[in-house]
Amino acid sequence: MTMPFRLSAVAGLMLLGAMANAGAETTTDRYGKELKIEPSRNIFARFGVLGLKMNNKSEAAKDVSGPVLSAPANSATGAAVDGERGWYCPDDGSLTFPTCTRADAESIYSGSGAIRDILFGTSNPADPRYTGLDSLGLPDNVKARFADPAPGVVGTLGMYFDEDKHWAIEVPVMALPFSVDVYGAGTFQNAGKIVTSKALGFLVFGHYYFGQKNDKFRPSVSLTANYLLPFDTKATPSLERWTGGRTTVSSKGSLGLGWLVGGKYAIDDRWDLNFSVGQFKGKVESTLTTYDTSFTARTARLASPIFTYWPGQLGENLRYLISQSLLEGQLKGMEAYRNNADAANRVNGGANLGNYTRTQKQTLDPYVLMMTVGYNF
Repeated sequence: MTMPFRLSAVAGLMLLGAMANAGAETTTDRYGKELKIEPSRNIFARFGVLGLKMNNKSEAAKDVSGPVLSAPANSATGAAVDGERGWYCPDDGSLTFPTCTRADAESIYSGSGAIRDILFGTSNPADPRYTGLDSLGLPDNVKARFADPAPGVVGTLGMYFDEDKHWAIEVPVMALPFSVDVYGAGTFQNAGKIVTSKALGFLVFGHYYFGQKNDKFRPSVSLTANYLLPFDTKATPSLERWTGGRTTVSSKGSLGLGWLVGGKYAIDDRWDLNFSVGQFKGKVESTLTTYDTSFTARTARLASPIFTYWPGQLGENLRYLISQSLLEGQLKGMEAYRNNADAANRVNGGANLGNYTRTQKQTLDPYVLMMTVGYNF
């Protein structure tokens, strides 16, 4: 995507001022002798590339709308009660949804020994037999990793504030967006690429240059303020296989600070080469909403990947249930419960497990390399 030039009002005034003073290079003394005036060249423009080495720190994703499978809570105590939605009872003609309680299901599987323990475990989460199927939401440690984007093109305008050209401010007036790929990490590390996005960074640089204004090389230190604006953010088909349905992703922009060290080398009084390295800071908070959630667990080969890679003892239990052809019934029982005539239980007509929202927070502190060619007006 090609973005139009972004010329701010301040930058425009700076450029007009430079053009107005460009020709004032000579004058005469009181005797009519022509004197050459050294131009101040306080206005400059630069053009080059900006590269980022990503270094994000990911928090674990969180359920916002609650887990996909859960037991209704007693309104007074908050504890799970009988009538837990989602318990699967084979249709033997004596039970109808939603009257299939945990006790009903346990009695049907009472002769299954180890299978019964794995499927139902105990109501005490501290018990090693506890499966967590009362509340099957996101697994722990669902994180993300940002891949390094390709270098971007940047154009800037700037101005020195003092005669010795120590202090300067610089703002980008033209930039192409970065294309950013996000990969699963933590529990989702096998999901591959999960999100694609584009991002624009709006930056203000404050520079201090050491040495004298006519030195060939002048080191510099800089502080920056930046605003990161993500857009065109999309979930990949891989992420949707893990979440169980069509998923949308939206991300908030963030304000951050940063620092740079570098310098400039004067080719002549108009042209120079500039480089800077440093680090920016920022945060990104994303909201992911999955619609019409549905999972499959008929066989290990066809099971939704969330079950294949679920970590810990619960993951082992889930995969054992898949091997015994029990988990698919649990999921279909959940959908059947939500298709009951009681409108209070229905989600999207009972055809699936419903819509679910999660949030994911990232702290971004990428390393930065900027190389430009400058022209002094």
